[in-house]
Amino acid sequence: LRRGSSTTRETTEPDPATDARRAVVLTALALEYSAVRAHLSDLVEHPHPSGAVYEIGRFGNGPSAWQVLIAITDTGNVRSAQETERAVAHFRPHVALFVGVAGGRKDVEKGDVIAADKVYGYESGKDTADGFRPRPDAPETSYAIRKRAQVEALRPHWHGGLRQDGDRAPSAFVGPIASGEKLVASSGSAVAELLGKDYGDALAVEMEGHGFLRALASHNDVQGLLVRGVSDLIDDKQAQSDRKWQPIAAANAAAFAFHVLGVFRPVSAASAGPMRDQAAPSPEGPTPKP
Repeated sequence: LRRGSSTTRETTEPDPATDARRAVVLTALALEYSAVRAHLSDLVEHPHPSGAVYEIGRFGNGPSAWQVLIAITDTGNVRSAQETERAVAHFRPHVALFVGVAGGRKDVEKGDVIAADKVYGYESGKDTADGFRPRPDAPETSYAIRKRAQVEALRPHWHGGLRQDGDRAPSAFVGPIASGEKLVASSGSAVAELLGKDYGDALAVEMEGHGFLRALASHNDVQGLLVRGVSDLIDDKQAQSDRKWQPIAAANAAAFAFHVLGVFRPVSAASAGPMRDQAAPSPEGPTPKP
């Protein structure tokens, strides 16, 4: 089957005992799912005993190929935590990725990509007569895959010729992302003011990443990374703009996420030798951004 082609049905249980590299890729929205799905071939439907319906496909070729399970969590941190736990416990992957769109806060433009180094749960705190007092909860993404993302963000070949706004190619960043249960649509909102005051280094804001990372906390052998494409800026969220930029941002996030996955080598899947390298050789040397 071609990448992103129609799905055949399958009821066979995945075999975590095989040597295949396995990844779970989660999204919250249908358009994000479609962007992820486009990178996979040989897709088969795989129902979970709970009733959840997954698809499993192949990314890459030969010994470096990945077996990838994809799923939609729906929106919100609670749902993302529940579905992340379910999918990871079932598929036992080496890597788990959450891929989708986010609203940009600072230092980014529409279409850019952010791989989180940590995710602020900005809802955590104490509400007092004197106002809300944050109690920051900021789980970090996994060290090895985060370091791989940092290197790949400096290399221009990750976007594969993607263009937007004329000749401008998307940029990739690694930095903090804020996550909560609210859609932040104005820099004058209470949440935007809270973020500016207490989480000022957050590059973007979204609604699922904190739950995703909290669910991975008990899976120490799974490398987790949150990847977001910027579909709007806090003061520029309009339906017409979303229709244009959400598919672009989702496609850019998926392109970066799968690029990182393609050059990442999980420890448990690395070949034996004097050094347990965690990343496959990149096709190009590091090139700093202009």
